[in-house]
Amino acid sequence: MLSSFHRTVVVFALSLAAISTAVAQESIYVVKRGDSFSSIAASQLNNASRWREIWSLNPQVRRPTQLQAGMRLQLPTATMPAAARMTTATPVPATTGTTPPDGTKMMALDLIRSGHIGTLNADYRLLDNSQLPQLPRIHAERNEADGQYLYAHQLDVHAATGQTYGLFLRSPEPAGATFTELTRVGKAVLVMRDGNKGRLKITENRRGDLSDVLLLPMATRSARLTPEYPQTGVETRILKALYEQPGGYLLILDQGSQAGLQPGHLLNVFKRNPIENDTGQILELTAINAARVIIIDTSRDASLALVLSAQRVPAVGDRVR
Repeated sequence: MLSSFHRTVVVFALSLAAISTAVAQESIYVVKRGDSFSSIAASQLNNASRWREIWSLNPQVRRPTQLQAGMRLQLPTATMPAAARMTTATPVPATTGTTPPDGTKMMALDLIRSGHIGTLNADYRLLDNSQLPQLPRIHAERNEADGQYLYAHQLDVHAATGQTYGLFLRSPEPAGATFTELTRVGKAVLVMRDGNKGRLKITENRRGDLSDVLLLPMATRSARLTPEYPQTGVETRILKALYEQPGGYLLILDQGSQAGLQPGHLLNVFKRNPIENDTGQILELTAINAARVIIIDTSRDASLALVLSAQRVPAVGDRVR
């Protein structure tokens, strides 16, 4: 029998593998006069309470009461876990059946409990540019008899000897960006301090030259993460996709804490899906639910998200909500 940790690793590996494979053939339903999401869920999924899953896959329908005859709706397939769509609209009441377990929340909880998201929290950060001047400054790097040391000033007044700092490298951001993405390239421990100055012993160095790194206390926030859907609707887009990261597929979104996003929030990624006739003319543009993500860090105007599962590859410009 697989241990909880190994089950988590297997689930996560399968989730990432799904990004590079095609999804099973989609199921499309054409709305008839008198249909509702509940009646469609009852007739097509044998469970009227699953109407929210259908709605979450069809963001072109702004409110569940706005169905019109002739609309084409994507239906959940066996490979698509349930996804909740949060909105301020009045929900359609379920008539029969029970709500199935939320696979997205379960997957997120497994990754939190296994420590995987904690590792990502330690390795990747988002900061508002206004915070950068407040960070400790490295003014010397020295090789000494018992190891490599950094000498820094502008340390926080609450920093204590023994505290571990991450050594972070800045990534280039689009012009006008108000945030900075940071990737950890090492660790150092504060071994001596005098006022706001300190001496730190490097315990990990993945880069070599550390003259341009930034010092941040190591994150410990992931243990308190609670996977949940935002209580108010948030519309954001993928600003940057980090596909080749050791911890998984990461996305930077163009909305952050100011828009109400916070670590632990679960969101859906939607891709535009043109429907063409036999001559290639586009008849309508629908949107398909391509992936599910969890927010692991935020700045004021951006969020860092981990892809939990995907049927299509998330890309820059895709809508997320």
